[in-house]
Amino acid sequence: SFHVTVIDAKEYFEFTPGVMRAFCEPSQWLSSVFMYHEVFEQQLGIRFIHGEVTEVKCDERLVCTKTVFSKKEDHIPYDFLLVCVGCVYNRVSSTGDYLVFPKGPKSPARLEARFAMDHLDERFMEGRRRKILEEHIELSDMRNQPDNAVVLVVGAGSVGVQSACD
Repeated sequence: SFHVTVIDAKEYFEFTPGVMRAFCEPSQWLSSVFMYHEVFEQQLGIRFIHGEVTEVKCDERLVCTKTVFSKKEDHIPYDFLLVCVGCVYNRVSSTGDYLVFPKGPKSPARLEARFAMDHLDERFMEGRRRKILEEHIELSDMRNQPDNAVVLVVGAGSVGVQSACD
């Protein structure tokens, strides 16, 4: 048997292709998300760490992590390491940084500074829910303008196609 640990900067999973539907109908968002703690730990017996990997020491088979509310790093040994960071599309912002994607060594401090500048912390489900409501309001306001608003979708992958259709 295996002892599995999952580390993620967010406390929840979000089915990305369903996000645009949530922007149009916010009540639909809850059907495309779940809390990692509830599913991983309570249903599957998988340990979940809400934090970020700050360093991987391959020679020592050790991962350094910083949990969301901790100032110190923890070290987690491993026998087999899977790095599954997925695809990340950068937000349109002055820094070009994606909200929850670390860049480089010791990035959590950099992320903390980024979150301090943003009024919503989307690492938490409530912050993400509020962001979706803001996007919904913005789209609704655009729909009610006298001139037709132009929505441009760049990319025709699964998220782009779903977004265009929604």
